[in-house]
Amino acid sequence: MRKLERMILAEKNKCSCQDGCIKCATKINRMKRYANSEIPNCYWNLSFSTFEGNEMVKGIVRKVIKNIDSFYDSGKSLNFVGGLGTGKTSLACVILKNAIVKDYSGHYTDMKTIANKLSFSASEFSEYMNKLQSVDFLVIDEVDGRWVLQSEKSERFFGSTMEFLLRNRYQNGLPTIICSNSPKLNMIFGEDFSESLDSLFSKYTKNIIVHGKDKRRS
Repeated sequence: MRKLERMILAEKNKCSCQDGCIKCATKINRMKRYANSEIPNCYWNLSFSTFEGNEMVKGIVRKVIKNIDSFYDSGKSLNFVGGLGTGKTSLACVILKNAIVKDYSGHYTDMKTIANKLSFSASEFSEYMNKLQSVDFLVIDEVDGRWVLQSEKSERFFGSTMEFLLRNRYQNGLPTIICSNSPKLNMIFGEDFSESLDSLFSKYTKNIIVHGKDKRRS
């Protein structure tokens, strides 16, 4: 929270008003909501207008954020798939931030965090999963084989957990945005779940291929 406090102070110092104004108060409120949704702070002030990438992909995202209510009502979800540093997380966070500003509940997480939560007590893990199942918009970043637990038993448990989470959200029409480097999302959790996940993805999600150079190296 120290980072949030410093960013809020910086915003206040930028403003010419003495006691705060509607403009800076609104921005500070947005930052607090982004923090509560666990969006990484490097994406808080990132504007979609400055995103450099494929125009077709930008067009899809632009349509979503301009019609966020319709997108939510459609019950559809998105998978951003592409190489490292191509902007998948940036695009997902643009959508999530827009939803939060429109008073939807939202949460950002990644697959490593979900895997780490498995070591928590059953009640803590259940509480965490209930949160992921119930928020209006959910971003799951870094969905790939690096975080799948290595023993057969733990792999099956993690796979069944993720399948249950995704199935629950998809069938309840809750937008879920996955970011992955892997073009074969259905194979990440092992062969036992590949067929069921393939069926879920084909019915409920739209795959968006994000091409481009690794922006982290530029």
